Parts: sequence; structure tokens; C-alpha cells
Amino acid sequence: MNDSQYTYFIKNGIYTGNNDVFKTLLDLDNEHTEATEIIFDLSGLKDKNPFNMLLIARKLFRFRNKYPNKVFKYTHPNTEDYLGHMGFYNAMGSTKSGKRMGEARGSNTYIPIHKIDFASLNFYDEIEPLAFKLAQVFQFDRDLAKFLQYAFIETIRNVYEHSQSNKAFVCAQRWITHNLVEIAVLDEGCGVAEAMRRYSKDLPEIELLELSLAPGISAKSNHPYLGRDNEWSNSGYGLYVLKELCKTYKGSFTICSNNYAIRYNAKGEKTLFKPSFNGTAVCLRFSTNENVNFTEERRRIVAEGEKLAKENKKAIKTASKSSGGNYGQA
Repeated sequence: MNDSQYTYFIKNGIYTGNNDVFKTLLDLDNEHTEATEIIFDLSGLKDKNPFNMLLIARKLFRFRNKYPNKVFKYTHPNTEDYLGHMGFYNAMGSTKSGKRMGEARGSNTYIPIHKIDFASLNFYDEIEPLAFKLAQVFQFDRDLAKFLQYAFIETIRNVYEHSQSNKAFVCAQRWITHNLVEIAVLDEGCGVAEAMRRYSKDLPEIELLELSLAPGISAKSNHPYLGRDNEWSNSGYGLYVLKELCKTYKGSFTICSNNYAIRYNAKGEKTLFKPSFNGTAVCLRFSTNENVNFTEERRRIVAEGEKLAKENKKAIKTASKSSGGNYGQA
């Protein structure tokens, strides 16, 4: 390699016992302004996880835009591989490699990367059927389909109401032999801490990130307030309910925003990571092998959340109808 070249070795692997995906995000912050040619070695992208794919693809997209005069090259097997089929190369800014985001139809094992443009949606009228359509790709039984629809609604809605971004990116994978599903939703907005500044201007970023997962806290929306009687009013319970549901389904919940990421496992134990990503990404993993009545479990979690909210003077004490899943198909 000569002085005019620099290679970034892109890795993932948060679920294989390390945090390579977050180290990769940090490494991409290192500027090599002397290099006129940048090479991305993608051979380290071995784990086919939606969360990792979205984070890395959009980080690379921003990196490319930051240096419009540099030459970019990539080392990967071919553009028709799994990443190409899922829309990864398109998500990182390529218009020539692989399928476009949302082009692949999906199957009972995967939902390719989709870009959801809020400007083209009448959001509260269209979010439920959109989430239902995404959930039905996996052809789950009734309870798991309701859980997945709820998860898509709450994560995408979180982007719409809090991120100050006009788009969201969604991807999902099902490993049938492992009885496992992962869904990921990402935005490139202001980040959780900035959105939570309405709650406190003095708390550090990591504490604000943790508070966003507490019931009744992150209730303020960037869109016109709907009123407490509206089923879609924001009460700040959505992410809390999803985090607890991932425990019920023997899975994990990960949220990454700006300079911090937290992962909660099936026991509720948390692990802290230090990434670098301008925006927010949420990852839900859950087992499809658990015998759970989704509706009853969601109600139990909402009731527990309302009890916790009573201990915080600033929290909304009652979950909205939508946070409790009381809409349409649920």
C-alpha cells in the first residue's frame, strides 16, 4: 500500500462475544486526509445481522459523502452476495452494486433493507398497515405476528416522533434452525440524548439514553400533540415495553445512539458499549420458541410500567392506547 491509499477493515460481531461493529464505527472517525484512495475491506462482514448491516452501511454512506473528491474501492466477493441481495451496498450509497433498498421481496427468513420516507406517508393512518405488511413476511403464528407488528410500529414511530429525521431504515432476519429473529430500525436524526433534553438539560448522555427506556419519560413528540384521548398519543412507554418483551421472549434489546450503546440480555443485565453514530439504532432479538400469549404479556408489562411511573414525578402515569397495543390487528 502506498501513501496515497488507506484501507479500513470493516468488521461486525456484537453477538459473537465482541463489539467489533462499534469499534468499526469509531475507526471510521479516524481521518486520513492525505490518502486520495480509500479502500473498504468488507471481508470481515461475516455475521448476517440486520443491526450490524444498517449501522455499517449508513456510517459508510456518511463517510463517502464527507470526502466527495476521494476515490473509494471495496473488497468483497461479489455484489450479488447476501449483502447485495439485502440492499447493503445501495444503503451505503452505491447505485450500481446489488439490489436497491426494498427491491428484494423478502421471504419467511428475511426482510431486506427498506427506507421509509415519512414525507410520503400519512403516518398515523399508514403505520399500522405498513407494520402489518412487514410482519406478515415472516408468516408467523398469530401471537408472534402481533408481537412483530407491535415492534415495527413502536420502533418506526419512535423515529417519526423523536428523531427530527424524515426517514427510517428497517431490516430483519429470521434464523429458522435457531428459532431466532432479529429486527433493526435506524435513523440519522438528533439522537436520543438531544431528544431527551426536554426532560433534563443537565444529565449526561448515557443517563438520558437509559431514561429513554423508562416508562412515561420520553413522551414529547416533534409533531403536533394529538391529545390524550387519541389512540396514537405519545405516553413514552413504547421502548420500555419492547425492552421488557425481549426479556419475555428470551432475547435481547440493544439501543445505539451517538456516543453510547446499551444491550440488555434476556435476564435484564446490561452491557455498555462506546460507538460513534449520529442518530439512533434499535435492535430486537427474540426466540420464536417461547409459548407466550402476546396480548396478556403486553398488558402485564404496561401495568408494571405504570406502577414504576408513579414513582417519578415527571413521568406520565398511564400508557396511551397505542402503547398498550390497543389498535387495529392487536
